[in-house]
Amino acid sequence: MRRSIARRDPIEISPLAAPLLADTLEGMPPAFVAVAENDILRDSGLAYARRLEQSGVPVTLDQGEGLIHGYLLATTWCAAARDKQALMIDWLKSTNKQAQSS
Repeated sequence: MRRSIARRDPIEISPLAAPLLADTLEGMPPAFVAVAENDILRDSGLAYARRLEQSGVPVTLDQGEGLIHGYLLATTWCAAARDKQALMIDWLKSTNKQAQSS
């Protein structure tokens, strides 16, 4: 146990689990990136959206103003969460429709 805690070699993380680590994001499909204003992971989401855009990937970024991490779990009682969920659903329907017509 002590050996595993004191490990000094870097942990290898797959870009499939952490896409910001990928060499390139070119060729990825259109993305809807949703972040929440009050979320410790916000900066990573924004960085991912920027990296996708820089790679030529169409990105829709939702800034999640006033929301917290996991806000989609609050759709039962939070109108803002319901509105964001509806926005995501509309984007997905539109994106699928465009893909089917091309």
